[in-house]
Amino acid sequence: MSAGLSQLGKTANGLSTAFLRLDINGTSMRTVEALAQFKDLQVLNLAGNELRELSHLSQLPNLVELDVQDNQLVDVSGDRGRCGPLCLQATRRQQHKRRQEQKWRQLRRQQRHQQERQEHQCAVLGKRLAPEASIPM
Repeated sequence: MSAGLSQLGKTANGLSTAFLRLDINGTSMRTVEALAQFKDLQVLNLAGNELRELSHLSQLPNLVELDVQDNQLVDVSGDRGRCGPLCLQATRRQQHKRRQEQKWRQLRRQQRHQQERQEHQCAVLGKRLAPEASIPM
């Protein structure tokens, strides 16, 4: 986890120095509980993990940017007090992205089906035309 810490800067009160950014992406991380100790984080990148909830991020009061794309988040809208507005926004983006991906998959299936139907019709039509084309003139 310490390998992902970067962007050293002043804390919110300006009295000390701390890491302001943490990148932990593309791992199999399942919980954010251990991140609660990094109270001065402002930017947190947790994309591409296996997170299902974000409630412990409410303990990061200085967090202004959160990336949780490509996780396994479930709806936390009933968890407003524990998660915080950034978590809710990130979860909504994740849910919107899933809906968009589902729509694209459905559209691609429909296009493939339509193309297969057209190819089949062309093949049937070609078989019908083939004997006529072989008639000598």
